[in-house]
Parts: sequence; structure tokens; C-alpha cells
Amino acid sequence: MNLRLQSFLINSQKREHISLVIDEFGAVRGIVTLEDIIETLLGLEIVDETDTVVDLQVLAKKRRKQYLKDVD
Repeated sequence: MNLRLQSFLINSQKREHISLVIDEFGAVRGIVTLEDIIETLLGLEIVDETDTVVDLQVLAKKRRKQYLKDVD
């Protein structure tokens, strides 16, 4: 992927804190937020008043385990 941080930061100055990630074929591969970049740089999970859980990855893994247990 060829998403340049500089382009994202320019969008951030325009108060656009979310961008689409597009691959070399023009397909949308995902989204990235300013929060994602800051969390990656700091190595911390940013939790604010709107978050219902501290770490969504931990919650997703827990729910997947429970789902797989229920299926068996």
C-alpha cells in the first residue's frame, strides 16, 4: 500500500481525522484514523468518554471464543 502519512496529516489539518486506505488497484482496503496513528506511535490504547470497552481487540477475541464454544 502506498498511503503517505504526509497526505493524512494534511487532511488532519482540515479536521478530517479519518481516511480511506486504497490499494494500487483502486480497491478500498480499510480506514485509518488519527487516533489509530497516535495509538501506534505511542504504543498505548487511547480511551475516552465515548469508549464502552478499553480494548476492542480483547473484546472481539473473547466474543469469538464464546461463539466457538457455543457452536461446539
